This record gives sequence, C-alpha cells and structure tokens, in this order.
Amino acid sequence: MIHLNDFDGLILYANKATKTILGYTLDEVVNNPAVDIVHSEDHETVINVIVGKGNSKIQEEVDGGV
Repeated sequence: MIHLNDFDGLILYANKATKTILGYTLDEVVNNPAVDIVHSEDHETVINVIVGKGNSKIQEEVDGGV
C-alpha cells in the first residue's frame, strides 16, 4: 500500500491496495487526513511521523528500513 501525504498529513495519493488492505475506496482517503484511516490509539504516532518527530524505529519502517 502506497500513500503520498503532504506536510499537513493530507493524503494526496493512494494506490489500489488501499481498498484491498484497508477496505477504503480511493475517494474515501484521497484529500483526507491520514489520521482518519488509522486507529485512534495510533493518531499521535502518525502525526509525529508526518511532522518528523516519530521515533527512529517507526521512521525507519516508514522510510523503508527495518
């Protein structure tokens, strides 16, 4: 699943795997905040990763490491 977000966390692009994995259509996610598609317990983590404050392990996973 691939998403492209702007610096405010708005989803600009999502590929078709979004529907397969999350069950959301592209129309439901594109132009909406990324935190809208993650569990509420993960909102702080997602916001921190978007603004570059995520912990290094999560950031490595986001960046394709680990």
